[in-house]
Amino acid sequence: MRELTSEEIKKYDFAMLKFVKKFCDDNKIEYFLDFGTLLGAVRHQGFIPWDEDVDLGMLRSNYEKFVNTFNDPSGRYQLFLFNKTDNYYNTFAKIVDTKTIAKEDVKHLPDNYGLWVDIFPYDYWKISDKRGYKKLRFQNAYYMVSMFDIDSKLTLKNIVKHLFKFAFFWKNIKTETKRYIELGQKYKENSNLPNLICSGAVVGPEAIVEAKWYKETVELEFCGELFKCPKMYNEVLTHLYGNTYMQLPKEEDRYNHNIKAWTKE
Repeated sequence: MRELTSEEIKKYDFAMLKFVKKFCDDNKIEYFLDFGTLLGAVRHQGFIPWDEDVDLGMLRSNYEKFVNTFNDPSGRYQLFLFNKTDNYYNTFAKIVDTKTIAKEDVKHLPDNYGLWVDIFPYDYWKISDKRGYKKLRFQNAYYMVSMFDIDSKLTLKNIVKHLFKFAFFWKNIKTETKRYIELGQKYKENSNLPNLICSGAVVGPEAIVEAKWYKETVELEFCGELFKCPKMYNEVLTHLYGNTYMQLPKEEDRYNHNIKAWTKE
């Protein structure tokens, strides 16, 4: 077993991304590069130099088709999904490379956890449903303090997290993850709504997006190959990162997932 460098992690992740792309194309499943991976495609034509994470998005109908049909005949790439994978409580799916071992800063990790590609579902959402949105924010807050360790620094934000965690210590992570997923799908069948929500990734103002941004895709280069991206990627990235997204952030503001991984090969 050998620890992988950042560049080697990117090679493993890119191979996974290509496999997922081929599976989607072969099975007529629509996907799009999302979040930092989309930003990397637009700004760097590949990975963001200081990060190795890979994110894909799918509208709910395509997501359900994907998680119900995904298969790698070799067994190397496996689907991790809540209620199907033991000790997995993310609200979104992951494709995991089982020939690697990876560590992530979360409390609950399944056995055989390796490098991954995140697959985020998008559901239609009624933007006027303020009460439903508040419930989602609450579920997200519980999810975050249950899944991630709280920073030991004595700050007001961390004190509030500890108090929140203590107040709801009796809650069950499996039950609450199920509830979180169900809340996000409240309007999933109403395709006439003008907005979508990606409740599995974030629940803040940036989580609610305009459906028209994702109706069409365009192929953009990522590490020398073409992948589908929202045709209105400028609107998506401006919404997520502001209108200066093409500018490199200051070094102290560069977010890194700090992925640690080892190869079994």
